Amino acid sequence: MEQTLNLLILILGAIQLIDIIIAITLYFIYGKNNNFLLVALMWVGMCSFFLGDALLGPLGLNHVYLSYSFAGISSIAMAKLVCHYYAIEFYSKYFFRIYIGSLVLALIFRIAGNSDFFTQAIIASVGVVSPVLFSAMIALNKLIKKRVKHQSSIDYIFVTVVFIWGGHYMDYPFLRPLADLKFSIFGFSFALVLTYLTSILLPVLINRRIHLELNDTLEDKLIKKNSELDKAQDQIIAREKLASLGALAAGIAHEIKNPLNIIKNGALLINQFIKSDLRKYPELFSNDPKSFEEKLKDDTKRLEDVAALVDKNAQRADNIVRNMLVQSRSGKSSLKSIDLNELVLQSLNFVRESTKAKYPFEPEIRLEFTPVGMCNLYEDDLTRALINIFDNALYALYSKYKKDAFVPTLWVRTFLETEYFVIEIEDNGPGISKEIYADIMNPFFTTKPTGEGTGLGLSMAFDVMKMHEGDIFINSESNEDSFTIFTLKISKCLADKD
Repeated sequence: MEQTLNLLILILGAIQLIDIIIAITLYFIYGKNNNFLLVALMWVGMCSFFLGDALLGPLGLNHVYLSYSFAGISSIAMAKLVCHYYAIEFYSKYFFRIYIGSLVLALIFRIAGNSDFFTQAIIASVGVVSPVLFSAMIALNKLIKKRVKHQSSIDYIFVTVVFIWGGHYMDYPFLRPLADLKFSIFGFSFALVLTYLTSILLPVLINRRIHLELNDTLEDKLIKKNSELDKAQDQIIAREKLASLGALAAGIAHEIKNPLNIIKNGALLINQFIKSDLRKYPELFSNDPKSFEEKLKDDTKRLEDVAALVDKNAQRADNIVRNMLVQSRSGKSSLKSIDLNELVLQSLNFVRESTKAKYPFEPEIRLEFTPVGMCNLYEDDLTRALINIFDNALYALYSKYKKDAFVPTLWVRTFLETEYFVIEIEDNGPGISKEIYADIMNPFFTTKPTGEGTGLGLSMAFDVMKMHEGDIFINSESNEDSFTIFTLKISKCLADKD
């Protein structure tokens, strides 16, 4: 049976030698991953432990010092691996001090005259098992409390096997010196099973860790890139708004100037009335009361007309400035209860008034509004989307108007469906060809000349309709009876997500 035990120990050492070769190979295959280097070091310690035990021959105290010296190397490597894998602090100084201290203490006992194998082996084993058991207990505690990222059942199995290894290091003094070698054979057979399990588990765990770390790294990079793309998109949209304002600037300046001139003239008329006509009232009243009454009536009517004209043009200027602010404003607007028809009309008027210099023609505009009442809308965002679509429609009409003799017409409709408020914008421009139909909603796609469009208008309109829990549809034909219809659907059940 002694031969059987020695053979078993040699088989254990041979298997672990193979494990060393595999670990070193994987170390280079995985780009010098230090986890596989720790595995190799762990198997070096174990292999030396078992082979040294077999080669030393008859049992003696030399088995304690040699075997446990190598076992300590294996224990510390295994503890380091567990600590690294489960993000546990590795107390290297303390582990080495306990390990070396226990061997030195065992040696002191021998020098003092104690030659008992059992006593010295127990002392030496304390320093060997401490790193493994301590690391395994902390790892198991973290697993139980769900503090390990991406943990699974295989982690529990691995930590349990490590824990058993720690106990198995300590049972050496009980198994090795027994007269009945059956127990020793059982103990080393158990070590063979543990070796087999560990050989399978370690590559699986390390591969899993590498995979999870790569996933986490890629996920972090993806989040970072998405954040950078969001910032870039915000900057591009801001530039699109500025580009739109730049294109409309001449028309906006002209349209603001017109109502301001009317307001100025109205103020002059009122001022002139105060300085001239109003001062004549006392004399006229004294000389001819009847004429005074007629003049008062005429002047009152004239002042009312001037006041109405001033108010109308002040409102017109205010609407232009307000829509300019909508175009330039960043961020998402808040949900408001708005008259949809009024919002559509204001957006149309703003685009028409501010693009007269850019599109010098007079299209026929047909409004077919259904009384849809007040709607919950993100006012600024919807206004911005409408302005882009109206501008595109006028651009299409003008591009065809320059080439063909036809009546450019723009239809604007609002109506109700079961679940949606619907806005329909139709023009009889050149239509959209089938070649580009699939691309028109893509960001940065534009058919306008360089400098006149960024290709973000329709993409932004699509996002705005999604914000309104609706959708945008395009129907177009590019032939003799060409047309383009944009249909915008807004949910009737829209609720503020903020």
